[in-house]
Amino acid sequence: MRMKSKLSSGFGLIVTVMGLAIGLVAIMLTRQIDAVGDTVDKRYHNVDLANIIRNQTSRIAIASRDIILENDTLATEEGFDAINLARTEKNEAMLALEAIEHGSDTEHYIQDIKRFQQEYLQVESRVRSLIRQGDYEEAAILLREGERIRDQLRIEVDQLVLAEKQGLEDALYELDETYRFSMKLLLLALSVIIATGLVLTFLMTKSITNSVESMTKVIANANFGTGGKLPRVEHITNDEIGDIARSYNKLADALEEQVRHEKEMRTVLENQTWIKAELAEIAMHNQGVSSYEELGTQVITRLAKAANAHYGALYLIARGSKISKLVRLAAYAGQNQGESRQEMMLGEGIAGQCALEQQAILLTDIPENYIKISSGLGEAPPRNLIAIPVILSGQTLAVIELASFTPFTQLQREFLEQAADNIAVALSRIEAKQHIDMLLQEAQALNEELRAQSEELQMRQEELHSINEQLELQCRTSEEKAKELEIVKTQLEEKAQQVEISSKYKSEFLANMSHELRTPLNSMLILAQILADNSTGNLNDKQVEYAKTIFSSGSDLLDLINDILDISKIESGKIILTKAEVAVCSFIEDLRKKFMPIAQHKNLFFNLQIEEDFPPAIYTDEIRLEQIIVNLLSNAFKFTEQGGVFLKLSTQTKPSGEVVLKFSVTDTGIGIAPHQQKVIFEEFKQADSTNTRKYGGTGLGLAISRKLAELLEGHIELESSVGQGSKFTLYLPQGKVDIEQAADTIRLLAETAAAVDLKAAVPAADSGAIERAEQPFEEPAKLTNRKILLVDDDIRNIYALTTALEDLNMEVIFAENGREAIERLTADDCIDLVLMDIMMPEMDGYEAIRTIRSNSKYQHLPIIALTANAMKTDREKCLEAGASDYISKPVNLEQLYSLIKLWLANGG
Repeated sequence: MRMKSKLSSGFGLIVTVMGLAIGLVAIMLTRQIDAVGDTVDKRYHNVDLANIIRNQTSRIAIASRDIILENDTLATEEGFDAINLARTEKNEAMLALEAIEHGSDTEHYIQDIKRFQQEYLQVESRVRSLIRQGDYEEAAILLREGERIRDQLRIEVDQLVLAEKQGLEDALYELDETYRFSMKLLLLALSVIIATGLVLTFLMTKSITNSVESMTKVIANANFGTGGKLPRVEHITNDEIGDIARSYNKLADALEEQVRHEKEMRTVLENQTWIKAELAEIAMHNQGVSSYEELGTQVITRLAKAANAHYGALYLIARGSKISKLVRLAAYAGQNQGESRQEMMLGEGIAGQCALEQQAILLTDIPENYIKISSGLGEAPPRNLIAIPVILSGQTLAVIELASFTPFTQLQREFLEQAADNIAVALSRIEAKQHIDMLLQEAQALNEELRAQSEELQMRQEELHSINEQLELQCRTSEEKAKELEIVKTQLEEKAQQVEISSKYKSEFLANMSHELRTPLNSMLILAQILADNSTGNLNDKQVEYAKTIFSSGSDLLDLINDILDISKIESGKIILTKAEVAVCSFIEDLRKKFMPIAQHKNLFFNLQIEEDFPPAIYTDEIRLEQIIVNLLSNAFKFTEQGGVFLKLSTQTKPSGEVVLKFSVTDTGIGIAPHQQKVIFEEFKQADSTNTRKYGGTGLGLAISRKLAELLEGHIELESSVGQGSKFTLYLPQGKVDIEQAADTIRLLAETAAAVDLKAAVPAADSGAIERAEQPFEEPAKLTNRKILLVDDDIRNIYALTTALEDLNMEVIFAENGREAIERLTADDCIDLVLMDIMMPEMDGYEAIRTIRSNSKYQHLPIIALTANAMKTDREKCLEAGASDYISKPVNLEQLYSLIKLWLANGG
């Protein structure tokens, strides 16, 4: 029964005279109670809005942190959507909070909350901008700085909640005071009423007083700061005091729900952090692992420890010609007592069924005789077992099986499922590496087969020549012999066609292998060079040395690929010589600049000598000549620890009167035994196998040099003694040189010979002064604020090149195929230069370049072609399509920077 009804019915029946007084008192109490009720509702609404602002601020922070940690494009967009939704709800709550009329006790808290909210939104906007720019490290630092603003905002919200609580208590106190004052008036009016009215009044007063005091006691005992359970008003009357009690209970429910939600979010964040840390640890240990056995041992050990398992096994799927089966690759705490099987079929056992269904299987309360986990002190059966499939692209690669005494938690199961994805990538990487090794072996086998076929063809040709001579001598005495000859000729032509087809397949295979090997090398070398440069200074000396080692190893692999291509082109007759006049002075100067730093590093003499009878200009293929001399000098420096290396240019007259050119490379190195001097000119051979381990190398340099010398109509001779050094001499025909140009070259050589001899005679340790006297290269164009369009379908190359170019303060936008590149170019008129990959899906680089050049607007736009194909025809195709220049992968950053500077100066 409502309070007003109680008063009017009770006192109205007792005395009519006190009706006006009772009505007046009832009206006063009703208004005060309504006012208090409105105050409680308003303050509860304020607390609700403040909690929304705090919650959405926390969601924005957590989403931003997840974006930075995951560093994934799809996850980034999803995180931004969540942040935008949280910002909308937060802004709506702030607007609603500002629209409410507040008292002087809470107005300043509202203003502080508004100010901290605006500051945090500014920080969040800057974090978002840094993430879109790819600067995750700076975004993380700025996000941690935003934690201070978020803490202040949370403090202000808590202060507002406390102020609203105090206002609620004040309202209740004012209601109590009004009630007491009304009671006094009522008692004064009832002083003239009969004793029955006094008794009734006393009972009603006692009832109301008990309700108010009970609710006041509950509120006074509530502790809002600890986050524990808040007391509730148990006995709620069906009057205005009951309304206040219900409002208080709602407020307590909301506060407890908020505390519970924050604890859950903190627990989720800690779990995800632990999972990512464990996955990063596993990935770090898997780097450099090249065998399945080593990977299996590391992975099962790490997984067992992280999942608190006491027994584990990793099964690899071995795919045969007809049937696939599971083979145990590694085990953790295994006993080799027959309790676990080494092999099983798909669908056989828990592991086999897990591989077949591609679903995790969890067993609890397994039988005691299933398996034993033992130590030096005893043994006991595990109670729980889990099997996790390792899947990549819908195909099961392996199965992880773990057993434990304790149940596997949800967090551990989630960790194992995510770890399975990382293990799948590692297994795929090892499989790809082994496949590449197999392809290289097949390439060598194919090369040997082609050589055998060539020898067989040569033998058949000799047989044919002999048959032709016999037929000429016999004057075609027999028609049957002619038919037999025709048959043999047809067979030889078929063999020749087969050899030509095989050579074509070999060239295509080498071209594809070159592309597939150069593409990952490109990103690896670029990123290694960036790390080695350490432009940000955040790496220590050892880490910089690691990066230099990676770059050096990648460069050695690139040299090996180039050597294999050179050998293949020479053997298949695809080498085309381009002979021209070569100025000897500039040729020698290039060699001096290239090898003087090596001599300085090894503290060796490097002497270059040109005899007076040597012509100032020669007629030959300069590139192939330089390749031979560089190979000889490189070997000389490689196998010389003390003394020096000498290059001498002279002539020699044969008994026939022919003059030949001599290029002699002499060193004071380890020398070569007589019985090994022929072996070193064979492919993949060195004089001693221990030299390969000590000095490195593939054994292709001298083989290539010998074949190139033969193509240049010359040969190489060797003189060497063990411990005394070696002398390699290249003999080449003199060729024909224009007399007038030769005279000019003689004059130029006379002017520069002194300088060349001076530099060549300086010991390596003292030649630094000459090098420092050379003028530095002046940049033809500034790169800052230039916009580059990078077109490549490989995200690794995009990331590596973008990082390198952005270090020079250039703006980089990218496209993943030719069609997308044209769209980007059409939409942006500020692009200064295009880096165009050639082999791409949907529209390749050739077609994209031709389409761009067909628009007169882009006739002078610099376009540099990037391709992993290293054949000579690839450059010609790029230039014919309209490319301004060409650079092969892996990209040398200094060469790329020079090309960009040159073309920006010419076209930008």
